[in-house]
Amino acid sequence: MYASSPLVAMKAVLIESLMGASGVAKEVSPALPQEDFIEAESLNISLQYEMSNDSLKSYKGDKDEDEGEFLINLIEAPGHTDLIAEATDTLCIADGALVVVDCGEELHPKSVFSLALKERIKPIICLRMPDSLDSEVEMVNMFTRVCSKLSRKLMN
Repeated sequence: MYASSPLVAMKAVLIESLMGASGVAKEVSPALPQEDFIEAESLNISLQYEMSNDSLKSYKGDKDEDEGEFLINLIEAPGHTDLIAEATDTLCIADGALVVVDCGEELHPKSVFSLALKERIKPIICLRMPDSLDSEVEMVNMFTRVCSKLSRKLMN
């Protein structure tokens, strides 16, 4: 799984939450700086994730093939276009992409995520700061716009 976001702080909160859910980290930082800076280092983490019985049943149906334990290899790499070479190497081994979208900014067209779409990597969209929008209708409209942009990029 590839984690992509133009702001490091956005990815950090998501990654710390995933680590906390898997038991790797006991605490999530209460506040991270919201500064716009470039990250040059990659971070690779293996997380053991166990799905609840209800989630597993809705995911697999009534099949009892496997238990609900999954190994997620999380690869965090730069999302900034100045570091595209490192991100391209990371994308070669990714099965999916976690995409953090700031509700105030939406998708950046020249992001590394555009390259991920060209490589046919499946995206999982995470909205950051949905409470900054005025209403649920506005949140749904924003999410619909992001999905439409993704669909157009996937079709090209």
